[in-house]
Amino acid sequence: MAENILQVKNLKTYFHTEAGLVKAVNDVSFNVEKGKTLGIVGESGCGKSITSLSIMGLVERPGKIEGGEILFEGENIAEMGLEYYRHNCVSFVLQNYNLIEYMTPKENVQLVDAHATTDTLHQVGLTDDEINRKVLKLSGGQQP
Repeated sequence: MAENILQVKNLKTYFHTEAGLVKAVNDVSFNVEKGKTLGIVGESGCGKSITSLSIMGLVERPGKIEGGEILFEGENIAEMGLEYYRHNCVSFVLQNYNLIEYMTPKENVQLVDAHATTDTLHQVGLTDDEINRKVLKLSGGQQP
């Protein structure tokens, strides 16, 4: 049985604004197995960045983690902050990450995960031709 290095259980991150309560992340749960990579994809505004920022302890006011657990190697890290991550080599790639133009999408992804396959890129809608084309040659909609 695979060991989970990261467990997010029922994460709730809300923003208390003058206009009212915004439930940016509401009851999100997932696991990441040791040695694996997780990509979070979804529509604009669905909570991908806030989920990642919550895990990293980087949610700023008026946002606040209102519930759930974030377990890294079994330890609840929800309140530990950025210093914990710096000392434990935990990181994530932001959605505004720019691909290196002179490389292919596959080569770019393999910089982050050496074991990534074309299947990973197919899952986000790229064709074989697009996967093997230099990023500079992709249309604006195919680039980040």
